[in-house]
Amino acid sequence: MKILQISPSFYPAISIGGPIFSTLTFTEILEKNHQITTLTTQQGLDNVQLKSVSYNSEIKLSTNHTKIYKKFIGPPNFTFSFSLVLWLFRNSKNYDLFVLQGIWNFPFMMSYFFARVFKVPYIVFTHGTFNPESFHGNSTLIKRALYFIYVKRMLIHATHVFFTTNVEYRKLIEFLKIKVNASIIPNIVKKQDFENLPDRGKCRAQLSIRPETKAILHFGRIAKIKGIEITLNAIQKLIHQNHDVCFIIAGGDEKGYQAALEKKIDSLNIRPYIHFTGMLNREETKQIMVDSDIFVLSSYSENFGISAVEAMYCQLPVILANQVGIAEDIQKAHAGIVFDLEKEELADFILHLMQNPAQTKEMKEKGYQFACQQYDIDVVSTQVNSILNAIQS
Repeated sequence: MKILQISPSFYPAISIGGPIFSTLTFTEILEKNHQITTLTTQQGLDNVQLKSVSYNSEIKLSTNHTKIYKKFIGPPNFTFSFSLVLWLFRNSKNYDLFVLQGIWNFPFMMSYFFARVFKVPYIVFTHGTFNPESFHGNSTLIKRALYFIYVKRMLIHATHVFFTTNVEYRKLIEFLKIKVNASIIPNIVKKQDFENLPDRGKCRAQLSIRPETKAILHFGRIAKIKGIEITLNAIQKLIHQNHDVCFIIAGGDEKGYQAALEKKIDSLNIRPYIHFTGMLNREETKQIMVDSDIFVLSSYSENFGISAVEAMYCQLPVILANQVGIAEDIQKAHAGIVFDLEKEELADFILHLMQNPAQTKEMKEKGYQFACQQYDIDVVSTQVNSILNAIQS
């Protein structure tokens, strides 16, 4: 098949976070047996990357994959592009399938419109961008308007709507009360990327963390929605109980939220026990996980939780808030610990792992096996190819 993939941001726009990597690995599945064109914009590229962007040109990424940049103007969360509209008008009919890597942005609106005009089947990958929380905050009226203008119809008429977890699917259906042809396709985290892990110690040495200190890790954006302050409260409790712990906060600062955390840290009087690393590359990510002892994701809302899967591949025990998308599946598999955000129990769970090495070892092993069986590219490829073959036939 000839497949047109629409994604307003695409690798190397890594500032967008986890979805960039999941879209990239999903593309690997598509390009094995199909001709892929990725239509994207400059959203998420840094200043250095922007200087080398070639707009409106076909950029050959592999034998079966071509990328085309279209320049957007206006707000980056809408990515309006007139040249993208013209391109879709001229080229949509040449494709057998559209894959929409999201819902809200202007490129998705136009792709849905031309898919209907030229009768091209399409798949929508929601990536957690549609949930009840989407209708709260400053963009409420705009999102409600867009929903009634096109999103509702886009979902209903889609050949398939891909959700990354059952939780995400249930939230959307219960909230919108519509029927869609749903498939659960988890974000891909490749096992082979974590087969050769570095030796333990490099980051601990750089951060002056003693070998006997238990390092608790947050890895991901430094943003309010990540609930990092919940873990800070747990760390303070453990320190006051004279436990030898520290907290590593690894990731890029979003909208200056690190400053708020710095104030929180000072108010808790735990500054010597907290380490910020800033944005890390892929190799540095593996190193910081190897050098940590427990991974915590205390998000108030998290569609999936790619960083938790990466931690399981690094054989870290994981503790997840009950609002993390994969928490339900991990709890059922006994591959990690899930805590209730409304209860002050995180410190107790961290302490339990610290004091029960045999159970912690078992959890590491179960977590690794669970990640391999659920999220590796070979597993997800089987699911995706089955759907694509049905569409093709």
